[in-house]
Amino acid sequence: MNILAGVGGILLKVRLTVNAPVLGPGSRRLDFTDPTYAGYAPFNSSSWTPPTVQPNDDVAITSPIIQFPGPTSGVGQLIYGYIVTFEQSPGNLLWRAVQWAVPKPMILPTDLIAFQITLALRNLLA
Repeated sequence: MNILAGVGGILLKVRLTVNAPVLGPGSRRLDFTDPTYAGYAPFNSSSWTPPTVQPNDDVAITSPIIQFPGPTSGVGQLIYGYIVTFEQSPGNLLWRAVQWAVPKPMILPTDLIAFQITLALRNLLA
């Protein structure tokens, strides 16, 4: 059974975070705060790759290049990382949380944060 077969597409949402809670097994969606700067929107795409088997037998999907532009007006914010949520679950299940070692500024309209994500699920049957 491949649990990632239905995960790609718009079910997954990538959100920037403006706080840095302690990450751990008990982390949940409500621990993270979305940016409020003008023009911010979570990344939502149906262009994740189909599931592929990795050399270690994990199954993975990869996002397209994810880009978040700076504020369209007003005051920007420092971005501490990102989260990936599974939007079809009650409470928007937290799939992954990443905090950068140094916050990234989203202060000027020309600021840009871009990255790509690969989500893998361990093959427990291998």
